[in-house]
Amino acid sequence: MNTKNTVCQILPAAIAREELRLRASGEAEKLSRSVSRRTSCGEAYPEYREEVAADYGTVDELLFCQQCRAALERCLANKTAALRYRRRDGTVQTVRFRRLPQGRVKIWGLS
Repeated sequence: MNTKNTVCQILPAAIAREELRLRASGEAEKLSRSVSRRTSCGEAYPEYREEVAADYGTVDELLFCQQCRAALERCLANKTAALRYRRRDGTVQTVRFRRLPQGRVKIWGLS
């Protein structure tokens, strides 16, 4: 991967953990509210199709956040880690993590 053209961030490890945790928590909360609004969905309820499609997007983002959290922990244990996440629409997002001195982490590709 060419990291010269990729946006990177340098954060303390604790802040990176917390930001990813909050991001995942926000996606989980969105999904929880959506599921509690309706109890069933199927062909009998065509008006829910757009909401279901949006929920799939939320699930995709939640899974991405959780995979990033796991990659961050691998990075902290092993110095580097990379994640290639394939989204439902077929696009692939690559995120790289590198542990730096003084408890910091450099992250490429996380938007």
